[in-house]
Amino acid sequence: MTALQEPCPGASILSSPLATAALLALGIASTGVYGQEKRSGPAFVDATLQYGLEGLPGGKAAWGDFDADGWVDLYVPGQLWHNVKGKRFERVPKTSLRGEGIWGDYDNDGRPDLFCWPRTLYHNLGEGRFADVSARLPKAPMHQSRGAAWGDFDRDGRLDLYVGGYERPSYQPDAVYRNDGKGGFTLAWQTTVRPCPARGICVADYDEDGDLDVYVSNYRLVANALLRNDGKGRFTNVAHKAGVDGDGGLGAWGHTIGSAWGDLDDDG
Repeated sequence: MTALQEPCPGASILSSPLATAALLALGIASTGVYGQEKRSGPAFVDATLQYGLEGLPGGKAAWGDFDADGWVDLYVPGQLWHNVKGKRFERVPKTSLRGEGIWGDYDNDGRPDLFCWPRTLYHNLGEGRFADVSARLPKAPMHQSRGAAWGDFDRDGRLDLYVGGYERPSYQPDAVYRNDGKGGFTLAWQTTVRPCPARGICVADYDEDGDLDVYVSNYRLVANALLRNDGKGRFTNVAHKAGVDGDGGLGAWGHTIGSAWGDLDDDG
């Protein structure tokens, strides 16, 4: 598995807002022009207290049914919350999980495991128990990370892992870990040109060719990356050509923290 990534141009400006997690539920709220309230259709209301999630720490949150009971649970840095049949959340006591992370069933045993960047892997043993199996990951080429994403990039039926590099203090490289199917991973690719300070990593088959592509939201004043997959886990950065590198045609990029794929115009 190899890949290509273009250099990231731009300057460095020091600022780092803190992301926070909140639970939202459907309801009716006011919308309209600023200063002019107007009632419209379904919107969102804050239901954090109702579901027992007040006082959560700042950071990125991850949804995942860790206990396979059919109800999606919640992980925030250092805290695991059990979904009680959609009525409330209860904190799982004495968990050893640490850091911001994402869920992914890398060993296909039906239980989602947790990866916490830059290099901590927790294997889900069931019944709320986890084992730190970080030794199964190769040495990370980055010292700091702010995001990652699971995806079967080589279409072999097993989840691989894309990990973004941030800065410490210089920009850190991104990397792809390939799932070897034996419970471990190999370093399949890392940034070979000038690294970019990655924040959000999101995966989707945007060109509908049957393989997963990667969009990297880069912070500071540098371009974002759209990595097109050739079907074998080899990527080419086509962000500028596709018009999604973040400059808006102005020749200057913004501080991108996160992005999300979605069929906004419902054209399939």
